Amino acid sequence: MDFDMSGPEGEDWRVPVSELTNRRKRVADALAEAGYESVMIEDPVELYWLTGGRQNSILVIGASGTDVESTHLVRKSLPRAIWESGGSDSPDPVIQQPRSSDLEVGLRSMGVTRTPAMLDSTLPHSRKEYLSNCLSGLEDKKEDASKML
Repeated sequence: MDFDMSGPEGEDWRVPVSELTNRRKRVADALAEAGYESVMIEDPVELYWLTGGRQNSILVIGASGTDVESTHLVRKSLPRAIWESGGSDSPDPVIQQPRSSDLEVGLRSMGVTRTPAMLDSTLPHSRKEYLSNCLSGLEDKKEDASKML
């Protein structure tokens, strides 16, 4: 599937993969420094900054030094999300987002063992509680990573 994000001279207007990789590494390093295992991001502005696209999705970033595999979980247009994040050069896997009832299993398959930190400053309380309930089998920390991004 082809998507057109070309500028007037035909240049590629996507965020360079090297920049996406660098941004995610800085987040992963900050998570490790704070003692967090991972972060789960749903904020549209942060998603664009870290994935290069504006998909309805969740980005999970594992802290440096953990076994968590950073992964972009996309709700609808998977081919577009893959293309926006660099195609076969994407910094991390881009996969279909599991149903809410399967979210915990999906996160565990990425190496997550503790409830990921979330961005409390942009995430409605009701959504955080809903996600926490979906992830109730994980070790519960309820960490706030808002100041890291």
